[in-house]
Amino acid sequence: MSDRTNLFLREMGLGPRWMLRDAGAEVPTIGLAEGLISAEAVALIDDPVTITAVEIVEIVQTVTAIEVVEAMAASAEGEHEGAVDATHQPSAQQIADMSWPQLQASVTACRRCARGEVRHHAISGAGDLNANWLYVSAVPDNDESPDAAPLAGASLALFGNMLRAIDLVPGSNVYLTTLVKCRAIDDRAPNADEINACRPYLERQIALLQPSILLAFGSAAAAALLQRDPATPLVNMRGPLQQRGGVPVVATHHPQHLIEHPADKREAWADLCLARETDAAST
Repeated sequence: MSDRTNLFLREMGLGPRWMLRDAGAEVPTIGLAEGLISAEAVALIDDPVTITAVEIVEIVQTVTAIEVVEAMAASAEGEHEGAVDATHQPSAQQIADMSWPQLQASVTACRRCARGEVRHHAISGAGDLNANWLYVSAVPDNDESPDAAPLAGASLALFGNMLRAIDLVPGSNVYLTTLVKCRAIDDRAPNADEINACRPYLERQIALLQPSILLAFGSAAAAALLQRDPATPLVNMRGPLQQRGGVPVVATHHPQHLIEHPADKREAWADLCLARETDAAST
C-alpha cells in the first residue's frame, strides 16, 4: 500500500495498515473534494487534489475489511454468546441486541437452519441503513457473491425503475432485504422452520431501521410480515392498507413475477401509489 493511501487511512483514523496488492499499470486520477483532509495531510502529499483509482480501491477494501473484522471480533469477545464460526447459532435474544455490523457479521456466519450448510453466501440486505422504506422479498435472487443484493439481473433493474416511478432513488432512503437470508442450492422455497429460524434477523433489521413503511414482494414475504398462513394467496393481502406493529404494510408482486406476467404491472403500480400516498401522509 502506498504512503499516500496510508496517509488517507490515518486521516480517517484507520491507518497505517499493511496489505499486499498486485503491481498495476498507471491509472487515471480523479479529483478529491476539498476539505476532506487536514492541513497536515495537504502538506505531506505532493498532489493533494487528486487520488488515484488504485488508492481509492485500496482504501475502500481496507475500510470494508476492518469493519467486518471488528464486528466479528466484537462477537468473539463475548458481547454475544456464540462465536462467529462454522457453528454460529445465536439465540433470538442475542440477535435482538446486535448492532448493524454485528448483525451483518452474524448473518454471514449463521447456521440457525439447514440452509446455512448448503448455501453459497448469506445475503443480509442492501441499501440505506437510515431508510424509511423497507422492501422485503422471500429469498435472495443470487448468492454467488457475498456482496450480492437480494435482487439480481432483470429483477433488480425493474426494481430500480419502480422506485424511480414514485420519485425514489435506488440506494437512498430505501433498504432491501429478505425473509430468509440464504438461497437454497436447488432454488426451493423456504419452509416454515427456515422462515422461523431467520425471522429474528428480519425483526432486528426492522427494529434498527424503524421504517415508516414496509413493502412485501410476493405472498411468502407478505404472509410473514402480516402473520398470515403461509399458504395465503397474495390477492388476499393486496389492496387495503395493512398494519404491522403500527407500521403500514403494502403487499405487492415480486419484480420477477412482473417480468413473467407483465399484465400485473398495473396492480403493482397501484400498490406503489398506495405506498407513496401513505408515506407522504405520515410525514
